Amino acid sequence: MQPKLGVIFWSVFVLYAALFARALATTPNTLRSVPALESIARTGPERARYLAGELLATRGEAGVAALLALAADADLRSRRVGVGGLWRVRPAPKRAVPVLAAAMGAEDVHLRRSAAMALDRQGPQAVEAVPALIKALKDEDPFVRSSARGALAKIGTDDAKAALAKETPR
Repeated sequence: MQPKLGVIFWSVFVLYAALFARALATTPNTLRSVPALESIARTGPERARYLAGELLATRGEAGVAALLALAADADLRSRRVGVGGLWRVRPAPKRAVPVLAAAMGAEDVHLRRSAAMALDRQGPQAVEAVPALIKALKDEDPFVRSSARGALAKIGTDDAKAALAKETPR
């Protein structure tokens, strides 16, 4: 049985997009590569989008700004890339906390998972997200609940401790 031409085309396209994204990782001028990576993250094939998000996480302030813009985008796939990329940024930027807290209320479970993991990595600087994390303790997804518990434990405010104390694990 011969593979369909469309499958071959998209496989080759994704491969080239991934290679292009990897090549941008070694580009000396970071600022020039950020717009190209952001464009791939918004419009590229699925795998290339996520690779671009990973690379944006390594691009300093310009990459963080692009990830924040992606995380606030109306397109769900762009938001997934943005939030997933923010999870990878080290050190985590405090200005990402409101965007991540807003993502905790999304209908998409993958978006909530990524946001919860990113807030867990934020530690005490994610204090702004405590209300969203407390609400996430009742989330239907066990991974979201677990990450929310971890984030609240790291934040350690009185509200966070009280929420953890009265939580009944499922």
